[in-house]
Amino acid sequence: MKFDGLCLLGEIPLFSIQIENPKASLAVLNKLGKMLKIEVEASGLSEQARVMDQEIEKLINFIQSPHGETQAPAPIGEDEIEKIKKSLTLYTKLPQSAREKIEKLFQEVKTNISKAAELKKELDHWNIYKDYEDRFLDLFKKSGNQEEKKPN
Repeated sequence: MKFDGLCLLGEIPLFSIQIENPKASLAVLNKLGKMLKIEVEASGLSEQARVMDQEIEKLINFIQSPHGETQAPAPIGEDEIEKIKKSLTLYTKLPQSAREKIEKLFQEVKTNISKAAELKKELDHWNIYKDYEDRFLDLFKKSGNQEEKKPN
């Protein structure tokens, strides 16, 4: 089989267009594996897809029934779509291992301000400094306040 190019696209729900979608990625990867007649190990991606599906389902249920009332599902509006996208962004932008490393660095910086550069580098690496900017800067305020309280 000879071809100049190939494009495989995975379909995703409208409300998830601005977040990573492991289920769509898995579908594309499986299709490519079949086309190339190779077996692809994708258990990690399958697990991410399963978790993301659960989170989406929870959010949809919560939005459609905010007080825990059982009622017929209502159509999802634009406002609900935005809420879902913002909530899912927390789960998709940053792998859990990176989130844990960042939290650990925040704790370390509280006792060792010289670790701040490493923390800033990690936040920049994941392009999430803006999300943590206030918390990051507060580390210096607290450090400065503690120094001012020291007796002369």
